Amino acid sequence: MSFRNPILGIAVSCVVCAGLTGYSLLLRYKAESLNKAVSIVAEADQIGALGAAEGLTFEQALAAMANRGLNGVVISEETLGQLISNGELTLKYLGVYPPRKEVQISGLGSVTTRVERGLRNRFDIKADKMELVLGSFSNPHVDLTVRDISPDLLRTVSVGLNPQYAAAARKLGIDIVCRNANPEGISDRGVRETIRWSSESGARYFLPVGEQLLGRRDSVKAFADALNEFQMIYVSPEFAKIGGDPGMLAAIPGRSIRLHAAQANEVDKLTQAGYVERYVKAASERGVRMLLLRPLTNASAKPLTSFAELTSAVAYQLEREGSSILPAHPSEDSRVPQWLFAAIGLSIAPMALFAFASFISNRSLQIIFGLAVMLIGAGCWVESARNYAALLGALAFPIGGFVLMERMPRNGFVRYFGLAAISLLGGMSVAGLLNGLPYFLRADQFSGVKLAVFLPILVVGWFYFVKLNDSKLALNSPIRWMQAIIGVIFLGVLGFMMTRTGNDNPAGVSSLEMQLRSLLENLLVVRPRTKEFLIGYPALVVGIAMLTRCQVNDEFKQKWGGWTALALMIGAVGITSMVNTLCHLHTPLIIGFVRIGFGLGIGGIIGIALWFALCIVFPELKKEKV
Repeated sequence: MSFRNPILGIAVSCVVCAGLTGYSLLLRYKAESLNKAVSIVAEADQIGALGAAEGLTFEQALAAMANRGLNGVVISEETLGQLISNGELTLKYLGVYPPRKEVQISGLGSVTTRVERGLRNRFDIKADKMELVLGSFSNPHVDLTVRDISPDLLRTVSVGLNPQYAAAARKLGIDIVCRNANPEGISDRGVRETIRWSSESGARYFLPVGEQLLGRRDSVKAFADALNEFQMIYVSPEFAKIGGDPGMLAAIPGRSIRLHAAQANEVDKLTQAGYVERYVKAASERGVRMLLLRPLTNASAKPLTSFAELTSAVAYQLEREGSSILPAHPSEDSRVPQWLFAAIGLSIAPMALFAFASFISNRSLQIIFGLAVMLIGAGCWVESARNYAALLGALAFPIGGFVLMERMPRNGFVRYFGLAAISLLGGMSVAGLLNGLPYFLRADQFSGVKLAVFLPILVVGWFYFVKLNDSKLALNSPIRWMQAIIGVIFLGVLGFMMTRTGNDNPAGVSSLEMQLRSLLENLLVVRPRTKEFLIGYPALVVGIAMLTRCQVNDEFKQKWGGWTALALMIGAVGITSMVNTLCHLHTPLIIGFVRIGFGLGIGGIIGIALWFALCIVFPELKKEKV
């Protein structure tokens, strides 16, 4: 390829890349379209407590919730200590001598049977370690004597799911989500038997509780095997940090879904509209398949009725957004053929080489780099190379697009949308290469997000600074206060953006921004990104207009070249954010493309208005000569 006149070759490679990535994304879209089912669930203990306040049994309260959209209930395992606290069991310490430590557990036969099973699941108890003494007609209690296990440890033993809760859910046809902890010392057999017991109680889904999932660490395989054996679906809590969760999602993506839940302290800060919006967006924009609702208020004249009405509001809005209130099920894999990954990787290579050669003139280095990117592209046949090729695409297309933009016809609309179209291929490359269930579930993610967002901004700024200014003179001249202030502000903005970039970031969202987001979400189908349509794209429009004048007027270039480079650098913020939108691989494709379209359109309109305003303030901007 000749880099003196690369337009035709690059155009052909872009068309090929667009076709290949488009086919990959079509397969993903078809897979996403097959799964619109969303489960709305709530915790059994909360339903029971709210129902009791209105004089209802648990079954009656659950039925009332089911009539308003609830189709699942979360039941946590009970422990022996809880049964003692409830008065269903008594525990008596028989002493140390003679000759062993013995603890006697007494209760009705049905309860004591649960204890016996829980003990056998938790410990490898020999025949002489446990003794069961049946009661009589006059005394129906059963005594269970356990030796060599301390009372404190016995209190932590799981005794399965609450049988009354489980029976009510089965009777009403409501799915059960079980929650089992990871106790100290449980064996592979104990893990399997715990899952078996929950399955026998009617559980269809498993939701971790605590800081580790059941079986963590050495018995995780036994846990995964048990889920498969008993046809149970693993539920991964969104944004939670649970030991073993990422590995489980990667191990059984075809038997996993994600759950969203707002914690009590978060719920307390929400209005009902904000509450409904939060849960609906989790399903429609992030592909979450199960929503764990919690009451917006614990204090009400009719607390269960209030919770049921809230549930109904969430269900109604979900259906308006295109979801179906049905039992959640894992998504289908997009089943991208292996050859397509390699073809996409190779189609990225020409633009990557062009972008590199635009900054590095050494022919030997160009050849070495070209061979390297071709090798990475062909290596996309195997999964381990795809993240590297995706990063190449995310960097090469935006940078190459800015380099090519000055060679496009001197028409603002052509340059604006031409640059956007080329850069969009960077995001499509990432989404086309990282296309599969682990990415939809966030078990695996694009590792180059921050680099893909910030490196092109710096490269574009430097490229146009050198091109439109006497860089040696500028670097040797004294720094002016205005330049210093602008530089500090821009670095601060980039630093803030870095904290806000990625799926989990430490920076909060201000109340003003939340209000703006809410307004946009009410006005539009999908909210565009704020930094795109308010900052990036308007600056890009201004930068393109100034670049065109720099190309035809040397006096304008001398006076406004630095400002032009700054405007294009800020404009790159919008372009890299657009690429980043498609790097959120758990977000449905249609949402990403609609968001990008709204951002380009609204940002372009704001940019035109900004340009006319600047021309009024600085009349020389619109003159042919300064």
